[in-house]
Formats: sequence, structure tokens, C-alpha cells
Amino acid sequence: MTPDTLFEKRYRQYRPEVQNFVARYVGNYSTAEDITHEIFIKVHKTTQWESVNEPRAYLFATARNHLINHFRQRANHQRDSTIEYDELRHGNGTPCEEMRIEARSDLRNLTAAIGSLSPRARKAFILSRIYRFSYSEVGRKMGISPRTVENHVAKGLLTCTRIMAEYNADPPQVAESNITDLVLHRKRLK
Repeated sequence: MTPDTLFEKRYRQYRPEVQNFVARYVGNYSTAEDITHEIFIKVHKTTQWESVNEPRAYLFATARNHLINHFRQRANHQRDSTIEYDELRHGNGTPCEEMRIEARSDLRNLTAAIGSLSPRARKAFILSRIYRFSYSEVGRKMGISPRTVENHVAKGLLTCTRIMAEYNADPPQVAESNITDLVLHRKRLK
């Protein structure tokens, strides 16, 4: 059996299990899918499959290490974003009045977009996107399935994208491409 064929066999055999493992930690199935692909690509590039005695254990160890790096990078990104915001607020004194007005306007528009959602979709969207609860956690809090939460969040993203595009006078093709991406993502998950 060639290395590529062996890799494909291992991929088909272990991908669902590894992806579910990753999803439990990241709380988002599409992110888990991306991370799982990264894990398998990394293993394929760096590993001789013939020499691996326990492929399942090897994949889970790689997944664990990849998750540690993922969360470390995410924490660094959040820290960098905070530093940029602090520099904006304190670096040259205070931000210019035009930036404040634009930020307030964006916040009002986003609040209006979220407010236009149905009460259940709004609650699911806020818990997921603002409070960063996983779909499972939101589902438990609201007494609905994670799949329903995912649908509510996708609906919220779609609505927010449309409304923010209208407020910001984005060219229609930009807004439509974002909406199309969401619709394609939802179809792919079915």
C-alpha cells in the first residue's frame, strides 16, 4: 500500500472521531472541521504512516498539541487586539472625533441588526457570539438542540451582514458574497 493510500485510509477511518474531539474543545463544528484538516495535513507532511504503531493515539496526541497551539495563538491575537485598542485610546491622546462617531454609528447599526431578530434567534446569537458559549451550551441554556442554535446563529449572521451592508453602503457584491458564503456553509453542514 502506498503512503498516500494509507493516509487516505487513516483519514476516512479516524477523521470523524478526531473532528468530534476537536469540536468538544473549540465549541464550533466548522472551526473543528478546519482544525481537523490542518491536523491531518500536518501529519501527512511530517509522518511516515508505515512506522506508526498506534495511528489513533498518534492522531489524538497531534490533535491535542494542535489545540494547545490554536488556543495559544487565539490568546495572543486577543492580547494584540487589546494592545491596539489601548494604543488607539491612549497612544496619541484620545481618538479623533470622526473615529468616535463612526464607532458609535457602527454600534447602533449592529444593535439594530441584532434587535431585528426574533427573540429566540436574538438570544441564541447573543449567547454564542457575544458571550462566546458553544452551541451545546447555548442549547442547554435555551432548551433547544445545538443544530437549532446553529441555525439561529447563521440567521443572525445573515441578518447582521445584510443590515450592516445597507448602513455602510457596501457595494452589493461584497455583501452578497458574505451572505452566499453563509448559505453555502449551512448547506455543507446538512
